[in-house]
Amino acid sequence: MIRMSKILFLLVLISTVYTKQPDWVLKRPINNSYFIGIGIANKSNSREYIQSAKNSALNDLSSEISVRISSELVDIAIEKSGLSEEEVRLEIHSSTKADLEGYVLVDTWENKNEYWVYYRLSKELYEEQKRLKRENAINLSLDLFTNAKEKESNLEAQGETINSAIEYFVQSLKPIENYYATPLETTYNGERIFLQNEIYSSLQSILSRIKLNVSNPKLNVKVGNSLNNSLDVLVTFSDNGRYVNVTNVPINYSFIKGSGELVNIVRTDSKGIARGQIINISPLEKLQMIKCSLDLTNYFVVDSTSIYLLKTLESINTPSSKIIINVIGPTVYLEAMEYNIGVPLSVKILEPKIKKYLTEKGYSFTDDIASADAMISINAESRQGSEMYGQYISFVDATISITDMNTGEEIYKNSLQNKKGIQLSFEKAGLKAYQNVSLEINGNIIPEILEAMK
Repeated sequence: MIRMSKILFLLVLISTVYTKQPDWVLKRPINNSYFIGIGIANKSNSREYIQSAKNSALNDLSSEISVRISSELVDIAIEKSGLSEEEVRLEIHSSTKADLEGYVLVDTWENKNEYWVYYRLSKELYEEQKRLKRENAINLSLDLFTNAKEKESNLEAQGETINSAIEYFVQSLKPIENYYATPLETTYNGERIFLQNEIYSSLQSILSRIKLNVSNPKLNVKVGNSLNNSLDVLVTFSDNGRYVNVTNVPINYSFIKGSGELVNIVRTDSKGIARGQIINISPLEKLQMIKCSLDLTNYFVVDSTSIYLLKTLESINTPSSKIIINVIGPTVYLEAMEYNIGVPLSVKILEPKIKKYLTEKGYSFTDDIASADAMISINAESRQGSEMYGQYISFVDATISITDMNTGEEIYKNSLQNKKGIQLSFEKAGLKAYQNVSLEINGNIIPEILEAMK
């Protein structure tokens, strides 16, 4: 009897859990008063299938809200930010989902394999919440904008005040960052304004009076040498015909031609100077270019800011300047011993090949080993192999090493063994093998040498 009772209990429990599919599972509900979100999760794919189904439902709910954003506003957002339509809509969707509140759980349903969740959100409640959030965002943004305008009207030729005005203008965009191109109308000093437009135009106005003056616009840089503070930039503000040094503004340094590692963000000091620095520079391009510009995105924490706002700020025309870098490669002393079947080559094959490629990359060669930055040693020799039906086979073994003459350390070494050549004599086969070694140096060895000598 007890066993039978347990079986009946289990049957009742199973029938309770796995009931007939409700209508909302079979067909998506349509309700003009509510936004609908339905999510499903496969039980076999996740231990946390309930949370997975909830996330799916909220994602569905936010998608239904997001599609209401007009194409016209999306187009404006694309123009301002430079993002693609897909990226803009993804940003809208993400911010909508993150901002969801007031939704209620209507129902859940499950069977052996699936778990379903049904949420809905009152459209009337959503619109009221949206209105209140927009008002709060506008008020907070307007407070920051007002502070910026007060700083701007009382600059009094003070460098720190100029930076504060810029910072307040940028910060005033943060509260309204998720209102993608939505015209936010409000009142400022008794006049109706469109807040975003007023912020952008005010910001552009103050930026137009700032200039970046590079102390050394053209530099000769030898690879391996310290640049110290050669990338100094003086930031000034035009104030009724005279120039004031602007302090504490963030200057971004970046390669627009060439490559290397920079201290990317440097703020101007009490004299208005940003002291940029190259940590290392690639010698692969002789002529390189660095851009220095005022970085608006540095006025808030990037990780907590929407991509839309970051891209929009990046699209603003900020003061900038350029530094031309003429890269001078290290001076190299090269010694080569190349033998063909025991006889020194009168016209060397490997040495000119390496010289040619390194010269093209900006390296120079010297006969004075004492003045060299690096020494390259080449030791190569061909030897006889075998002869068959009038065809002779020779092999070349070659070793290439590089020594840093400043430290005495060997920074590179490679050996090529048994490179074969076939010709009508051992001597000619040896020369052919040298040509094959030359091809391998071109394809594999040169990139390794360049990397080692950075």
